[in-house]
Amino acid sequence: MEAKKRKPVLTGLLLGMAICLSGCMETERNSEERSTTTAVKKNTDNQTDRLYTLLNQDLLGKAFLWEIGEDLIVDEACGFAKEVRGEFAPTKQEPEMVPQALVTTLENAFYDTDMNQWEEDSVYEQTINAMGADEFILDLEELYVHFPKIVDYRDQLQWKDEAFALICQFYEGIPRDCRNCFCIPAADGTDYYVFAAWEGGINGALRVCLTQRTGDSFVLINEFETPNDGGGRVIQYEDEFYYIFRQCNYNLKVYDALKIHRLKDNPEEETVVIRFLPTEYVWKPSDSAAPYLADTGDGDAIDAYIAQIKDEITSEQYLDRGTSRDGARVYYGDEEETADFLLDAYKTVYQEDLANCGTPVYLWKTMFIPSSSHAQEYLRIRFFLFDREENAERELDQLSQYDMTGGIRLFQMWFREIGGKVYTFRMYHVSDYNYLLNVMLLEQDRATQVRAYLLSPRWEFVVTEGEVFTTNG
Repeated sequence: MEAKKRKPVLTGLLLGMAICLSGCMETERNSEERSTTTAVKKNTDNQTDRLYTLLNQDLLGKAFLWEIGEDLIVDEACGFAKEVRGEFAPTKQEPEMVPQALVTTLENAFYDTDMNQWEEDSVYEQTINAMGADEFILDLEELYVHFPKIVDYRDQLQWKDEAFALICQFYEGIPRDCRNCFCIPAADGTDYYVFAAWEGGINGALRVCLTQRTGDSFVLINEFETPNDGGGRVIQYEDEFYYIFRQCNYNLKVYDALKIHRLKDNPEEETVVIRFLPTEYVWKPSDSAAPYLADTGDGDAIDAYIAQIKDEITSEQYLDRGTSRDGARVYYGDEEETADFLLDAYKTVYQEDLANCGTPVYLWKTMFIPSSSHAQEYLRIRFFLFDREENAERELDQLSQYDMTGGIRLFQMWFREIGGKVYTFRMYHVSDYNYLLNVMLLEQDRATQVRAYLLSPRWEFVVTEGEVFTTNG
């Protein structure tokens, strides 16, 4: 009987112990899950932080070029350019505005002058001086003779700009912000003056005015605009006078053309432009870079890939070859477009495991097209890591290449998987129309330089007539 009375109590006790044990196990399981979740999140955070610290360095900058020496690379590129540019071949067309013999003479002078060396002893300067370029331009002392009203201020004037500021006050019909003045004496005793004046703004355009002098007044005959100064000069060929200047590739700031205005009835439209432009590119391994390159075992595959894209990457689409004011387009390799995040509504983001660390790095690229007479075209590229837990991007501002100084400039950057590794391809603008292609392997924070090629063009002259430039487009 006693045993029967205790059975419900014992049963209840066992049931309570089971419930308690079950609750403890559930609590322990929940605790383990929370601990696991926290550990995963902590591990993810640590990985993002570790990668950020590892990659947020200037790993893709110009350290490789600085180690070699930028001047050495430029010298090598210029020497190679002379070797491959081709024999002098003048154009055969006969322009209506300018004698063919004058065009050929200027083409020859252009051919014998480096694009970045237009100093006084260059073949070009010697050629135009033989046509009166140094005779017609007025220096400061000659301004006192032609504009005697400023003689009393001689002690206060050091520069031609200061003299022109006074001349504009004392004489009528002279454009403001005058930079140069040329005097053309006529056979009938009439003096004609050409004034080149700053047009204003940041683009460096000039307004050139042909005038006839009457006493202290200058009557405008006609005028035209030029996109840049370019050392503009008045020259005489046979019985005609011309205004000639070196025309600039606005994006690269390379003098790649001569423009001639005939100073007659309609100098704005009576023009001839002589351009010296690339036709194709010749490649060679850089001797300067050779000691700094290493073998990663993928050399043959890299060379095969370069041979495959060689024509495409040197086309007018992706290299500035002087044929378009719009600039080059951005080149892409294996980068994949992603929708993980958007920088804003207009910027497409791509991803690539460019550091070969198993984690994608996000990137955005754009070509910077200059809007001033000092800036030059180059590639801007920004890099990011994406923290999925926080659903936010973190910019790798030190890895990014956004603000480019002068000298050799980044022009393209793209990525390609070769032999199971992602290689970085960087195209640099060196000088004139010379470029350098560098191939490197980035493994976390270790950079290995693999290839370096110089690209220099073969050239041809292209002559066009009737081109009109205005600052209003």
